[in-house]
This record gives sequence, C-alpha cells and structure tokens, in this order.
Amino acid sequence: MFAMIATISRNLTRSGLVLTCVGDTYWEVRKTGEAELIAKIGLKDFKETGPSAFLEVEQHLTGSMAWIAEAIRAVMDYAFDELKLGKISVRASVEQLSLLAALEDYGFVEKSRSHEGKKIRLVADRWDYIRSLAETEMLEKLEDREWSFGFDSGRRRAGLCSYNDKKITVSKYLALVHSVDDVMQTVLHEIAHALCGPKEGHGKKWLATAKRIGYRNDKYTGEEIAQVYAPYKGLCPNGHEHYRYQRPKRLYSCHHCASGFNKLYMIDWVARAS
Repeated sequence: MFAMIATISRNLTRSGLVLTCVGDTYWEVRKTGEAELIAKIGLKDFKETGPSAFLEVEQHLTGSMAWIAEAIRAVMDYAFDELKLGKISVRASVEQLSLLAALEDYGFVEKSRSHEGKKIRLVADRWDYIRSLAETEMLEKLEDREWSFGFDSGRRRAGLCSYNDKKITVSKYLALVHSVDDVMQTVLHEIAHALCGPKEGHGKKWLATAKRIGYRNDKYTGEEIAQVYAPYKGLCPNGHEHYRYQRPKRLYSCHHCASGFNKLYMIDWVARAS
C-alpha cells in the first residue's frame, strides 16, 4: 500500500480551507482563495505494523490553531479512509497547549515522554478518532449530559439510539467499511432521535431536526458491509451479486433481473470462508 502513496496523494479541502499537496502526503494549508500560508501538515515514517504513520504539524501563522485543527481533521480523514492507516502518532512539546488540546479533541492520548518530559508522543487509532468526534457532536447538540457513545455489533443497521440506556451506538462494521464522514452522518441521525424522543420515529419532526443539525439524509442499504462480512454470497446468471447473513433456506431469484420470482434468474449460493 505504501508504495502507492505518491500516486494517490491529492489536494484536500475542509471548512474554508485548501490543503495543497506539495509532496508525498504533505500539504500546505491556506484559507480558500488566500495566499497566506497557515501551516504545513504531513504524514511520514510509514510502517506496515498497524499500519501507522507520524503526523507532523508546522504552524506558520500565529492565532490560527482553529484553522489548523480543521486541517488536521481533513488529513486524519484521508489517512484513515484512503490510506487505511490503523493508527497515527504525533510528537508535540508540552508548551504547545493549543495543539495538544486540538489533538486530544481528535482522540489522541499520551503514550510516552522524552527530552526530560518536554516532548510528548500521542497516538490515536480509527476507533479513538470516531469516538471523540461523536462525543463532541453529542456534547454540542444534546443538553442532557447523561448520554454516552459506543460501538455495537449490528450488521443490518448503521446505528442505534437507546432511550432507556441514554446511549448512542454505531455499528463497528459500519466504522470499518464506511468513511468517517458516513459514520458521523449516522451519529447525527441518532442524535436527532435522542432530541425528538422515542415516539417520533422517522417522521417529519425527526427529519427536520436531523437536517437542522447537519444530517444529509443519505440512503443506507448495508450493502457495503454485507459485501465484506456476509457469510453467504449468491450469483445470478447475469452476474449480479447477492449477500445473506444466514444460509438461504428457499429458492431466490434476482430482483435486478425480474421484479418477481423468475426461474430464469435463479441465484446460486456459496458459503464464503470465514
């Protein structure tokens, strides 16, 4: 994978920022339409174990940490979604209080210190990152501070809002297969349920609330998760693929080829290796 980094690195954008790629996984950060350099951010020292890399942040404009935090998020999304990194490390000085606060907001935790305690090495993995983003959204949008966040084992649904436990969860399979942005859309979906209460369901009030807090109402099918994790795969005569989590106990025909049951388009099922 790492041999491909030079060919897949690209410019990134986020919240009024442009991150211009100036080398292999290295970006210059500027406000959209402006020439002044805010920071340089890069990923280096890639390792197969994890796989992992070090995040490097070089601030060029004072008073710009809010912008730098947004740029760090853009790079982390790219690192976890497209480079498929398992974890990211970063080194910072104990005097870089604003940077340390921004990193902690993204799930980085201290792992070690060096240089007589003046340098800190922090690490975050995909799970830390998503959890921190979700908890931030919940703190911003839910007045009730008793709500908590976690991951669950659902495969046919993206997330769950448990009113009794006051807990929002997203599928760990969703978090593994889908982008960080897709996962955060699921979090917003569930936050809207928490705001509206159990009687509203997916009604007009819920949808209006969800859109107000940033939900796009994208359609979720679960197909991407099934393609990776469903133990049974089926193929019709025309090559359409189908997936099941339980062994099919009756005959199925392809719904892509015919709207009703049709023996001409029978699906052949095979069990996939675990």
